[in-house]
Amino acid sequence: MVKKSGKNKISTQLRQKAETILKSKRALKTEQNKEKLIHELMIHQIELEMQNEELEKARQETMSALEKYSNLYQSAPIAYLTLDCHSQVLEANLTASKLLNTSIENLMKLRLGVFIADESKPVFNNFLSKALKSNQLENCELTFNINNQAYWISLNAKADITHKTVLVLAINISDKKIASEKIYHQANYDVLTELPNRRLLHDRLEQELKKSARNKQFALLFLDVDLFKDVNDSLGHDMGDKLLKLIAERLLTCVRDMDTVSRSGGDEFTIILGEISDFYDTERVANSILNIMKVPFQLEEDFLFITLSIGIAIFPEDTTNATDLMKKADQALYSAKNMGRNCFCYFTPDMQTNAQRKALMTAELHEALEKNQFYLEYQPIYNLATQQVLIAEILLRWEHPEKGVIHPLEFIPLAEETGLIVLIGNWVLKQTIQQVKKWRKNLGKELKLSINKSPMEFKTLEKHHLTWLEFIAQMNLDPKSIILEITESTLMDSQQDILEKLQCFKDQGVEIALDNFGTGYSSLSYLSKANIEYIKIDKSFINNLQSNSASLVLCEAIILMAHRLGIKVIAEGIETKEQYQLLLAAGCDLGQGFLFSKSLLTKDFEALIQTK
Repeated sequence: MVKKSGKNKISTQLRQKAETILKSKRALKTEQNKEKLIHELMIHQIELEMQNEELEKARQETMSALEKYSNLYQSAPIAYLTLDCHSQVLEANLTASKLLNTSIENLMKLRLGVFIADESKPVFNNFLSKALKSNQLENCELTFNINNQAYWISLNAKADITHKTVLVLAINISDKKIASEKIYHQANYDVLTELPNRRLLHDRLEQELKKSARNKQFALLFLDVDLFKDVNDSLGHDMGDKLLKLIAERLLTCVRDMDTVSRSGGDEFTIILGEISDFYDTERVANSILNIMKVPFQLEEDFLFITLSIGIAIFPEDTTNATDLMKKADQALYSAKNMGRNCFCYFTPDMQTNAQRKALMTAELHEALEKNQFYLEYQPIYNLATQQVLIAEILLRWEHPEKGVIHPLEFIPLAEETGLIVLIGNWVLKQTIQQVKKWRKNLGKELKLSINKSPMEFKTLEKHHLTWLEFIAQMNLDPKSIILEITESTLMDSQQDILEKLQCFKDQGVEIALDNFGTGYSSLSYLSKANIEYIKIDKSFINNLQSNSASLVLCEAIILMAHRLGIKVIAEGIETKEQYQLLLAAGCDLGQGFLFSKSLLTKDFEALIQTK
């Protein structure tokens, strides 16, 4: 029993010791786990702290970015607004506040539509509606009314479909619009009268053609101020400009708002009368214009009476082409001028035929110069007392290869109109210089040749007279061999200018004759001022010359007056012995006409002067 008891005791002790060891191991393991857990927790805590630092850094960066972008948003040069479907402002930046001249707080209580000008509201409503329904960027330009002042604003919008809002970008483009309108105005309106210019007229004409293509008529009127150059010459260009402005104002009172009055340039105006029902509509306007011009214009202290000439072409009766319509209105104007001015004239087919004839003859005149189709004839001028011939008048002839000899009255007016008269005049002068130089040398006589000079030759080129004098000097010819015949209208047309040019000829020795004296309206004072050497009595006085006739009294008065001024007198168109004897008795110096000789070719004139 004792042994068994001892074994039991030992067994118990061993078990207890084992349990103790086991507990120690467990405790050790628990402690190890605890330490491990603590270690893991510490690592996790470090990780969390690091993540917190990163999150804080990210938060700060985000806040900084938000602040940065908020500043950019608020101070952007473009106004930003967020609107709902009723244009209520949900968000706005400072630029929008400044643009609309109200605080952001107040802006958030308003609809953007309250700032839109009445005339632009339909445009804005349509713009907002399209923006809400579209994924595309929408834009428009309209007028805002801000504190009773109008501004042009450009709007761009993009919808946020999810939130049913629209982001709107607004830019003030008023300066750009003003500059653009100024450029447009300068390009399309006349500076002096503020009327549409030629460029805008063409645009309006094309628009009218498109409208009137639907079986509607319209009229094109070309207007030209009669004798406007006289106004500039007598009163100066400043007064001429004032007159043009006053004329423009009166023309506007004669037409409807739908019509166009333009200034084409110089003293020329053009009117488009749209949608006329018949010719009487046009005539009423034309008569109204002519009548209103009868009222004198006041230019400072001067009262001026002027008239207009009007040419009219009708669409589609005359043509359906804009260029042709303008040509035909211009041709009608030309006809009105020829009818005596201060009237209106419609285009007719006869005008077209005449215009085509003029165009053909103009081309033929160029060809005549190039191919030397012109030639000269010489009308002897006799000393009535001695029957000597020391002067001949140069007469220009045109030998057309198909039409034969063409009379000067048929082509000289056209040459003046086209400016060809200058080239033709130069040719005549050169031929004359060569011929008179040859005759003086070969025949030993102090011959003089008299050349008719067109008024246009004095007007066309300011210093053209110097060219003539250069021709004479280059040929080493005595200038006294040349007589220039001018008309009374030339003498009167530009008083000081013409007198200076004539004096220039006088200084070089060229003599001056006044042709067709008594038929014009010149002042007798110009005879002495211009130092005229010869007066040619017009043949209309000579035709009716008889004893005790009024024509004889006039001729005697002209001869007496001329001699008192030291001027010699030439009678034109002497055809009878009675005319010759009456003129000789009256003291007339020189004469020409069929009684003595018709105009002669070169060889025939040479033969004549060798016998005289």
